[in-house]
Amino acid sequence: MVVIRLVRTGSKKRPFYQIVAADKRFPLNGRYIESLGFYNPIARGQEKTILINIDAVESYVAKGAQCSDRFISVLKAYNKTLIAEGSDDVSKRLAKITKSDSQKKTGKKTTSEKKSTSASKTKTTSASAEKKAAPAKKATAKKTSAKKTTAKAKKSS
Repeated sequence: MVVIRLVRTGSKKRPFYQIVAADKRFPLNGRYIESLGFYNPIARGQEKTILINIDAVESYVAKGAQCSDRFISVLKAYNKTLIAEGSDDVSKRLAKITKSDSQKKTGKKTTSEKKSTSASKTKTTSASAEKKAAPAKKATAKKTSAKKTTAKAKKSS
C-alpha cells in the first residue's frame, strides 16, 4: 500500500521535511517511490515554506494512496497560503483531497448508519454490563476470604 508522508531530512534543530510517496512497509527515512515536494517549517524571508506537486498527489490519491495525518495538516496549511495568494482553482483541488482522505481515516458514517449502529450498541452494552457485574461480585468474595486466612495464619504464629 502506498502512503504519502513526511520524511525528515534536516539537521539537528533545523527540521526540513520531504513529502514522499512510499510503500508502507519501508522505513520512515528509507526508500521511497517519488518525492512530491517539501515542507520547511523554519523558512524565513522570501524562502518558500511549502511546495507540493498537486498533480502527483492527486494521481496517487486516485490510485488509492493514503495520506498521513501530518501530511494532511501540511496540505491544509498549503491550502490556506494558496487562498491568500489568490489561487482558488488549486485550493479547491486541495480541499477535495483533504476532505475525502480525512473522511476515510475517521470512518464517518451517514445519519442512517449512525442510528442503526447506535441502537444495536445500546442493546449489546446493557446485556454485557449485566454479565460483567455478576462475576465481579464473586471475585471480591474470594479476595476477602483469602485475606481472612492470611490474617489467621499470622495470629497463630
